Amino acid sequence: MPHRRRFNTGQAVRHILAILGGAVAAYVVDGMKGIATEIQVASFFLGSLATGLLLGLYRRAPDVELIDVDAEQLLGRRVRVMQRIDPEGKILYRSRLWQAVADEPIEQDEWAEIVAVHGRKVKVRRCKRST
Repeated sequence: MPHRRRFNTGQAVRHILAILGGAVAAYVVDGMKGIATEIQVASFFLGSLATGLLLGLYRRAPDVELIDVDAEQLLGRRVRVMQRIDPEGKILYRSRLWQAVADEPIEQDEWAEIVAVHGRKVKVRRCKRST
């Protein structure tokens, strides 16, 4: 079953405010005498962009980080479960949290082995390891 993204109301509101910022900029330029339509349109886009930057719309999400790890490097690795997996949770590999899925529940602080990699999500199974 594919992962569905949830609607982010806060981000939608920021987008609407960015458009309103552009509209205000275009309105201000429209009030000046002798300004060409092209300048008004440009002021709308620049005003929207500036408002969006102020609202933080165009920054990188904090949990998105490119990690240069080959899938073969992950297979067979023993990892610690940081959040209960039932059927999804999180594991720790190389000081980073990864999304994980498993066929059976695995409790926090237990050890698991990576058996498959699907993009940024790994499939794990319980393994016995005490340290």
